[in-house]
Amino acid sequence: MSRGPWKKTFPAQDATPEILTTVEVANLLRITPEGVCNMAKRRELPAAKLGKVWRYRRSDIMDYLDKKIMEGESA
Repeated sequence: MSRGPWKKTFPAQDATPEILTTVEVANLLRITPEGVCNMAKRRELPAAKLGKVWRYRRSDIMDYLDKKIMEGESA
């Protein structure tokens, strides 16, 4: 029995997700989830609010971190 062509479009189970939750971003940045939400509310972190929850693109978070590191090196 075939499962259909849609099965091929899902990423591997061990793939790193591109869309992250607040807790995942907090773990990545090693700060609290509340800190992440506050940064998103202040628009310091690029994020989208979907209903009651924030979502973040991994690439945006990594770009933010790279920018902060470069700013620290020039200070």
